[in-house]
Amino acid sequence: MRNPLAMDVFNEEICTLLKKKIRASLDGVDDLSIRFDYEGEVSLKDSEEILESVNAVHARVLKAAAHTKIPERKEALLLFAETLSRSFYGFEPDFFQQNVSRIVDDVVSQIHASLEIWPTLVEICYFHKDKREFPQIKVQNKKVKRRVSTGG
Repeated sequence: MRNPLAMDVFNEEICTLLKKKIRASLDGVDDLSIRFDYEGEVSLKDSEEILESVNAVHARVLKAAAHTKIPERKEALLLFAETLSRSFYGFEPDFFQQNVSRIVDDVVSQIHASLEIWPTLVEICYFHKDKREFPQIKVQNKKVKRRVSTGG
């Protein structure tokens, strides 16, 4: 089952925050890596900016729901507004900041860890390919015979 659209909005806001913070703290770019000073801290101001923009969307959705005459559309808009509120922790700034800080800190740690091993992985692949090709195996799964129900 697909995540609600509101979770996509949440993920986009987190990604936008990460991109902004990483770009602002960029130290250098090499052939195989990038260096940045951002460690994952999220300020109250960052949280408030995100909540302000999402609150505006939430208000527009509620306004559209109030003015629509089609019951299915109204129900869908109200459901979106509700999931938007849940996805952004009820628009409560302190709770939102606490959770976003935890998420961003985890993601930045994973990015830093990946950047540490990336040059080694590229080097291994580069030297290995000169010696012989990487193994390539075509998976040949056996096809399962279709079961026919006798209807009982």
